[in-house]
Amino acid sequence: MNMPPENNDVFVISSVGLNAELDKIDNDVKKTSFEDALKLIGFGKVQIIVLLVCGLILMAVINETMGMALIIPAAQCDLELSSSRKGVISAVSFIGILISSPIWGYLADIKGRRKVIIYTLLVSIICTAVSSFSTNFWMFAVTRFLCGIFVAGSSSTIYAYLGEFNTLKNRAAVIAWASIFVALANIYIPVCGWIVLPQSWSIPISDEFFYRPWRLLLIINALPGFIGAVWLYYLPESGKYLLSQGNETEALQILKWMYDTNNARSDKEFSIQHLQPEFDKVHYERVHSTDGRFSLIVSFWKQTAPLLKKPLRFHFIICCFLMFGVFFVSAGMGLWFPHIQNQISFKNETVDQTVCEIMDDSFRFTTFDLTTTMGCDDTVNTKAFVDSITLGAFYIVGYVIYALFIKSLGRGVILVTGLLGSGIAGLALQWITQPLSIVIFFCTHIMLSGICVSVTNGAVVDLIPTHLRGMAVCIVLMFGRLGSIVGSNILGAILELNCSAAFYLDSIFIIGCALVALLLPCK
Repeated sequence: MNMPPENNDVFVISSVGLNAELDKIDNDVKKTSFEDALKLIGFGKVQIIVLLVCGLILMAVINETMGMALIIPAAQCDLELSSSRKGVISAVSFIGILISSPIWGYLADIKGRRKVIIYTLLVSIICTAVSSFSTNFWMFAVTRFLCGIFVAGSSSTIYAYLGEFNTLKNRAAVIAWASIFVALANIYIPVCGWIVLPQSWSIPISDEFFYRPWRLLLIINALPGFIGAVWLYYLPESGKYLLSQGNETEALQILKWMYDTNNARSDKEFSIQHLQPEFDKVHYERVHSTDGRFSLIVSFWKQTAPLLKKPLRFHFIICCFLMFGVFFVSAGMGLWFPHIQNQISFKNETVDQTVCEIMDDSFRFTTFDLTTTMGCDDTVNTKAFVDSITLGAFYIVGYVIYALFIKSLGRGVILVTGLLGSGIAGLALQWITQPLSIVIFFCTHIMLSGICVSVTNGAVVDLIPTHLRGMAVCIVLMFGRLGSIVGSNILGAILELNCSAAFYLDSIFIIGCALVALLLPCK
């Protein structure tokens, strides 16, 4: 019965001696935020490698979707493509991306970013390889549709994966530098096409099937994706994603690897022992506790629903609207860029005309007729390559400027300025008559809105929590693809009837997007 006082005396006497040990224990259990851990690691070799890998994958996505602009005219004879069938081939990849994006976003948040990117990218490459052996329109359409479905997984998830290896301070700039690969793709496609498509070789596979240059170009366009997928295989999962799923041990292992790689010459050891949890247990259990016949659908909805509730709903809807708008202009009007430039090249040099005056004089839609006695001509005009390279060069200049100034000016200034600049350049085309000026303003109109795709993606990565980020980016990009489909069809129809109305529509719409962008946080 006299034990407690005795033990208490012992405790009092020994408490002074235990102070150092207690302080040590307190330091051992100190938890560091993931952001602070990234700051300790610093920007270095790991971030550069991840940037290059993600850049190659972004490049592959552009190659697979926009590369069809050169493939279709070269394949029209082998696949017997009428004008309507060309339209279908142009659209099927985007439709595949449109309907599958939310699924890949869901899986990226549930299964991990890296797995989704690698698997979908490799399957899309297989679909591309199969499409290069297409013997008819239907086989080509189906394989391109499947390619669109799977390439959506890497196109959307890659931004979340890239962003989570970088601090909040560096994230926007890194996404900007990676987006330069989008511009490189716009040069890679026409340069490879210019080298391959003019060749006249033909390898007989059967009596009715010949392997011709356009089929090889499909494989060449897929090469950056293959290199990126192989390289990504040797990189780890996003540590921030693992932490959001409650895997602190694995997240710490990845952070230690990053620290050792970036600080190979340093004698200091990685000192972080514990991380502040980012695991939303309630949300995790709600998403994973579903069972029954419709468990997948219910789980999918539970992963999506938080984006439509406060406090995320307002910014999420704005990002969806902005992405629709920038794709409406950059891809919608961009699709008609080669055709319009081709018409400008035939203008009467002695008469000063605006772009729409030229179009009103010469815009004609031609129908491919397989029965014509003139035969089928699948030659791709050299000017198509030159125009595409010119636009790609504008994109490179724009992305470099964006990357250099994003940290000092902030996302809000870049986004609003880019959207306003795009709209003003589009309106200016109604009065400019000098051919070179028309090309410059037309490229600027498309390029500035195109750059805002990356800026908007960066905003989503910053504003949406880690455990919902993959789904959010995929849905926002889904609205972007919808904008490209709507824009290309609406603007194409209006261009033939009233060219000025088409340019006023897309210019005023993108200026409206700039006003909406003011509602997003600047940083």
